[in-house]
Order: sequence, then C-alpha cells, then structure tokens
Amino acid sequence: MKALISKKSIVIASVAVLIALSTFVSLNIFGSQGPVTNAANRLSRPLNFVSTQLAQMFEQIYGSIHRYETLIETNERLLRELTDLQLAHREAEALRADNEFLRAYLNLPARREMSNEPATVVRWGGSNFYSSFVINKGYSNYWNSPISVGDGVMTEYGVLVGRVTAVTATTATVTTVLDTSFAAGVFVGDGGQSITARGDFALMGSGYFMLDNIPDGMPVLPGDHVVTSGGVGVFPGGLLMGEVVEVFSHATGLGRYATVRQFRPLDSIHQVFVITEFDDLL
Repeated sequence: MKALISKKSIVIASVAVLIALSTFVSLNIFGSQGPVTNAANRLSRPLNFVSTQLAQMFEQIYGSIHRYETLIETNERLLRELTDLQLAHREAEALRADNEFLRAYLNLPARREMSNEPATVVRWGGSNFYSSFVINKGYSNYWNSPISVGDGVMTEYGVLVGRVTAVTATTATVTTVLDTSFAAGVFVGDGGQSITARGDFALMGSGYFMLDNIPDGMPVLPGDHVVTSGGVGVFPGGLLMGEVVEVFSHATGLGRYATVRQFRPLDSIHQVFVITEFDDLL
C-alpha cells in the first residue's frame, strides 16, 4: 500500500513539474500567448466560472443564515416583551380586584367619574413644622396643565395622601395629610355625620393625624376606617385616609378627639395620582 501511494505521489509530482516547465518554456519562447498558456487559459475558464458561481452561492447561503438568526433573535425579544406585558396585565387586574374587594369590605360608595394625572415622587420634604413631597409634573408638561393648586393626591389604591399647594414649570409640591395646614371632611366607621380630619404638630412625627371635635354621642372606636365625605368639599367622597387608633377626651372635658394611622406610610410612596376633576357623590 505504501509503495502504491509512493508511486502515485511520484507520478503526480512529475506531471506537476512537467506542466510548470512547459508553461515556463512557452512563456519564454512564445510570450504570454504561447500554446501552453492558451491551453491553460481555456482549461481555467470553466473552473473560474464554477468558482464564481460557488462563491455567489455561499454568499447567498451566508446571507440567508444571517437573516434567519436575526429573525430568531427578534422573535425571542418579542416573546420576552409579550411575557412582560402579560405579567403587568395580571398584576393590574389583581390590584383592581383587591381594590374592589376592599371597597366592598369597607362598604364604601363607588366613586363616579374622576380624572387623574399619574406622577412620581422625586423629593421628600418635612420637619417638625411641615410635611410635604415634590412630584415630577408641572405646568410646562402640558400646553394647558390639568394640575392646579388645591387638587387632591392619592395612591393607586385610592388612599388620599395630600393636596397640591404649589405648581412650578416642571414640578408640584404636595402638602400631606399630616401637615397642620391640611384638613378634610370625613366619615368615620358607620357614622353618617361628617367631621374634620386634620394634621397636628404633636402627631406629625409619628405618622398620625387627628379627628377633632367629635360630637357627643357619635360612635368612634379604634379600628374604624376614615374616608372622605365628599359633597361640596375639595376632595371626592369615598377616598380612604386611615384607621382610628385611640379616642380621647379633651383636657377641658368638652368634646373628644381621636388619633388616626395612615393605611400606608407616606415615605414608602413612589407613584401617586393627582385628582384633576371629579363629580361629587352627594
């Protein structure tokens, strides 16, 4: 076997040498147009054509493979985006269902048409004397800004957290329900009489606000829920505000007051909704 391979190798090498010598002699005797050169050119033409066709075919195959890989990547990206959208939709439906359950559990009236503008909390402010935060919406965000001083501000769960007290080109300041300048008419528990909820210096640091001047005979107990009364007030009716913690008698012996805990700590809020328009329930 080795001898056969060796003989074949010798023959191939001899032919190659012969072709090379013939080409060299042809070029030196006849110039570039010698018979050997012409024969070589004629023999190479089909090979050049075939090689060109093969190159074009491989380029087309490579292009098709590249396009296929691009389509696969695009399809995978779209599938990921679809999955994210489906997850967001399920979460939104779960929040809606939780909100409806909470409203039914608390026996709250359904709110009528209400327009709101979403915003993000960008900065918190506060001290022993005031409580506020800043949102990322102002009058330059719109040709005719729907946000104005006095608008109520709530969370995605319909919990009232404050009202707009200043509007600039790009931001608005929200004074919270803990601030001493804040006040709202509210219902407590099953009571049908509206009383006032307001901020208090002594309670602000603890995250509480106050129900003041509770009439004698009006049932107010720890655990009762506090909601806005609406009517001709600044805020729509039925917005949650908090839960009664304790009920006290004033030092003068005239009337009672109660401390109220918020449903959600203010410093944990990042997304809010400015109530720009609403229909009174009463």
